[in-house]
Amino acid sequence: MSSCEVGDVRRTRALVVFLAGLLKRPGGKVTHVFRSSKLRERTYRILNNVAVHATALMAAMAQFCGKQASKEKRAFLILDGSSLNFVDRFGRKDFGRIGTYKSGARGLKVITGYVLSAAGVPIGIGWQTFWARLKRRRQHSKSADVHRRKTHQKETRYWLETLKNAALHLLTAGCRKLWVLVDREGDSRPVLEALADGGFDFTVRSSADRLLTRGANGRKRMLRAVMRIAPVMGDYEVRVARSDTRAARTPALIVRAKTVDLVLRERWSKSVTRILRVNVVWAKERTPPRGEQPLDWMLLTTAPIETLNDCLEVIRSYELRWRIEDFHKTWKSNHCRTEDSQLHSRHAATTFAILQAAVATRVEQLKHLHRQAPELPAQEVFSFEERRAIEVLAIELVEEPLAAGGHRQSRLRAPDPEKMTLGEAIDWIARFGGYIGKSSGGPPGAHVLGRGLLCVLDLARVIPILEKANLKRRGPSK
Repeated sequence: MSSCEVGDVRRTRALVVFLAGLLKRPGGKVTHVFRSSKLRERTYRILNNVAVHATALMAAMAQFCGKQASKEKRAFLILDGSSLNFVDRFGRKDFGRIGTYKSGARGLKVITGYVLSAAGVPIGIGWQTFWARLKRRRQHSKSADVHRRKTHQKETRYWLETLKNAALHLLTAGCRKLWVLVDREGDSRPVLEALADGGFDFTVRSSADRLLTRGANGRKRMLRAVMRIAPVMGDYEVRVARSDTRAARTPALIVRAKTVDLVLRERWSKSVTRILRVNVVWAKERTPPRGEQPLDWMLLTTAPIETLNDCLEVIRSYELRWRIEDFHKTWKSNHCRTEDSQLHSRHAATTFAILQAAVATRVEQLKHLHRQAPELPAQEVFSFEERRAIEVLAIELVEEPLAAGGHRQSRLRAPDPEKMTLGEAIDWIARFGGYIGKSSGGPPGAHVLGRGLLCVLDLARVIPILEKANLKRRGPSK
């Protein structure tokens, strides 16, 4: 963020101070981040300063993300849409409608380009595009209104803008191989054409049955009808996590693959714009439980599909798309609580949300590094002050007597800051946040890691001050 160009070095310093405050004490309101009234006032001024453009903030974040992605053999760019629901009871703020028109909710829409390493560890934010929806004209239905407009008049343009800016910064920074993942919401003719013109691999989940080129007999062909008779490559088991509406299960998917020629055409004029050759991997659940919708993934890709392993690589790449849903949860409600903001303008809310996205990405990165690379040295992620704070808090936790009988926790040992691994450091951070370490509960999530990280960052800020004061008290050594 120190490289952010906002026209004045004082503004840049204020942004750095604000971001540092968010890292140490994230919150949905500025009053939760800073206890000092002076810092609060300074933060409100920088958030409402029209000279601080969202594009400048995003460019700084994208440049840093590109540098990190250039160290990887392959990077995944996930494009996904979401919305931020802000308090606007009387409609006096310059937000727009989100969700259904009947709900009356107001806020901002956003498309995020989320970048992962080949192992699925979050790297950073490639780009974000924010906008407020305009009120739709009542005389036209939504579908008719969308079909009448050109691409630059639709919300599709925000998908194209995010893709263009994210890919530009990643490739300019030296990213060797980029693989773009898009869910059904982004499946449209302009997006497919932009992906094909970009020259990088992509996987797009098809949202509807698509028209193919005519067969040898001259008859009309549709994608699903052709894929029903496509060769079966094999089976694949995928783990489906438990949710509020379904139980956890591990269904078996039948995998089919075929190369097809899609007919891309404008929906209004019906004119064909391009014939796009893509590989298709169709993974569908064999026997779903009673009352459950079967898993059905129709994936359009440029990756090879000659063997079962090739097809499974495409399916696994699509599974990584769910990482952005974890980011959205951490960003909007879980750890950062961005939607709790009560800022009064779209400009201030956008600036605040972008900085909160950087904080949410770091928490998600720690969570997945703990699962993917626990053997790495902790010094690659944590400063010496942070590792020293982990040691001090661990000593306090180890020496704390148990409630029953006063016995001490002899099984735990405080880590050495110089020899600490990343897995040990994150394990302790999770314990500070309330994680009890039972295998039945799974690995620590973003919520407990965020709480524990607050303790570590607070103490890491205090330790150098205390050591400096202690040195002054003792006087110069002889």
